Amino acid sequence: MNAIQSLLARLEPSEQRDAALGHCSATREKIRSSIAAFQFHDRFQQRLQYVSVGQNGISASIENPYRLYNPAEWHGFQQDIPGRHTMATQIIMFDAIPQGKSIEEALASATNFDGKSAEDDIELF
Repeated sequence: MNAIQSLLARLEPSEQRDAALGHCSATREKIRSSIAAFQFHDRFQQRLQYVSVGQNGISASIENPYRLYNPAEWHGFQQDIPGRHTMATQIIMFDAIPQGKSIEEALASATNFDGKSAEDDIELF
């Protein structure tokens, strides 16, 4: 879109050129919105997957009395969790709990994390 817009900007001023430049700007904005929507959807899916895997692990541990009361099982489960982190906010939240922070404090830490990048950067997950 930038190349097309640059080419159009070099043409003689006319109604058609101005209309095409307007379409380029509108298309660029739609592309940015689509990318943001895709990233939101992808991040949401990752969070749902992360919660689902955690719940399945806890469910598997508590449905079996041997696993429920076995500290080694719980330790193994805790050791397995960090390997499933895919986002910086997940790591921040998980690391906050062993430091003695409450769930609310861990969520606040992750919420206040400013991992924003430049406006034109696209983060692929």
